[in-house]
Amino acid sequence: MAKVALLTRSWLRDWGRYVVGTFTQVWGNPVVGREARVRVRLSRSYFLQSLYLGFMILIVMLVYQNVVSDEVMRNPFEAQQSLQAFHATVMGTLTALIVLIAPALTANAITLERERRTMDLLAATPLTARQLLTGKLLGSLGFVLLLLALTLPVSGVSLLMGGATIREMLETYVLIAASAMVLCALALFSSAYARNSTTAVFLSYLRVGLLVVVLGIMTIAQATTRLAPPPGATGRELVMPLSALSPFSAPYVADTVFNAFGLEIPGVVVGVLVCLLATRMLLTGAAPKVGLYDKDTLPSLRRQMLLAVFLASWLSFAPPVQHLIAAGGIGHGGGFGITDILPLVGFALPAPMPLLILFLAPYGGQEERRVVWNRRIRVRDMLTGKPSGSLPYILSLWFAAIAGLALAMQPLFVLFSPEVWAYLVTLLFYYTGLWVFLWACAQLCSALLKGRSVAAARWLTLGCYAVLFLLPPILHMTLFSDMFMRESPAFYLSVVYPVWGMIDTPAQRVWEVAPAFYLYGAVLWLLSLLLYVLHPRHTNQEGDVS
Repeated sequence: MAKVALLTRSWLRDWGRYVVGTFTQVWGNPVVGREARVRVRLSRSYFLQSLYLGFMILIVMLVYQNVVSDEVMRNPFEAQQSLQAFHATVMGTLTALIVLIAPALTANAITLERERRTMDLLAATPLTARQLLTGKLLGSLGFVLLLLALTLPVSGVSLLMGGATIREMLETYVLIAASAMVLCALALFSSAYARNSTTAVFLSYLRVGLLVVVLGIMTIAQATTRLAPPPGATGRELVMPLSALSPFSAPYVADTVFNAFGLEIPGVVVGVLVCLLATRMLLTGAAPKVGLYDKDTLPSLRRQMLLAVFLASWLSFAPPVQHLIAAGGIGHGGGFGITDILPLVGFALPAPMPLLILFLAPYGGQEERRVVWNRRIRVRDMLTGKPSGSLPYILSLWFAAIAGLALAMQPLFVLFSPEVWAYLVTLLFYYTGLWVFLWACAQLCSALLKGRSVAAARWLTLGCYAVLFLLPPILHMTLFSDMFMRESPAFYLSVVYPVWGMIDTPAQRVWEVAPAFYLYGAVLWLLSLLLYVLHPRHTNQEGDVS
């Protein structure tokens, strides 16, 4: 009992320090005040504000002329639709401008410190990397909030005309500010890893563009549910919580409700929490590259990734499942059967894993530092970044995603037949074997380079993955005229052949591909074991992965 009490006090003391440290990164952070004063003193800030506000006024004037036409105002229903379209246009223009401005505010925040040679002066201060990054982020976010406040009178026109309610407009502004914080954090992350300001700006806009495009499908789904509710929906359901990371989804996430464990949580609360978690992960990932004194942030980042994967899996599948059950589409004689969601699970859940393995599995050194692996696999090293802990961590990410999916689909378990359970077990067996096989390929590619460079190891691993996934379809199109014929030796050689079979199989008989998943899974496990045995053994001491 004494040991338990001691561990409890230690745990509470650590959490107390963590909470206090979180507040000290914001309150009393000298970087916040300095960044705010610098942005206010610059004349280009006022020019940008004037240009931004003038463009918004011009857009509102042009759209307003189309809305108040006599033909539209004579029909009340058409007038209401036009007013809603007016509000959506105003908020869309506002969001587009924020997406263009927010990354530029922090894209060169760290690179300019290096180019001006002031990073050494910051290193002599008690500032930690997290405090510096948090100060830079909050200084930029304050300028974004100022821009949003300037447009309140402009966007208030749609409020006066009846295009939106006060609550909806305020929640939209809160969500735009939260997602703009994510964009600033992403640009700050790019600045920490870039060599110069030009590269940092280019990478910032490239990553922001990819984020908006990837989240575009979720945004469209949320907008469709909001504007044209399907049967059984009211239009106020938050079906895509992760879409809140994109500023363009703010008008459609506002005034929604997320149902979780019998509670109705406002969509704005869920969206802000998702944005805060994403921002914290980006800042934690950028901290090691800043160059200031700070404790090892890699274990913290990996723990955050485990939590993020679990929450992303749960938030992606729970709302659609709840909506289908409420609408009577599953298990109640509806047109949507239980087997219709199984192919979706087989595609959507494993999709991000190859990219994660590409960055986590290869190992190597930087700047004349070499990293080698002695073929040991240790669970205790999964948070340290050592090569011996890469496989346990990859599998932990995979099972965290499985746990989130299981929590989301728990209400449907009573509807699963033995065939469905067998299909899910073989699916899990196959995909786990595939991840282990991809990990073994990455380890072998790193060993061929003798652990000299982690960047070169990743590029070589990417080439190996391209051969594994793209060579069989290329051979098939070269040797056979029928592009969609699946029964060919070329497709049999593909490691994802069962997935192709799942595409061709009707949803009502999806469990018929279970033997293929089991067979290919067993082959992948054997190949992984073979690559593990063939991996050269090193006698050097194992090092950390950068």
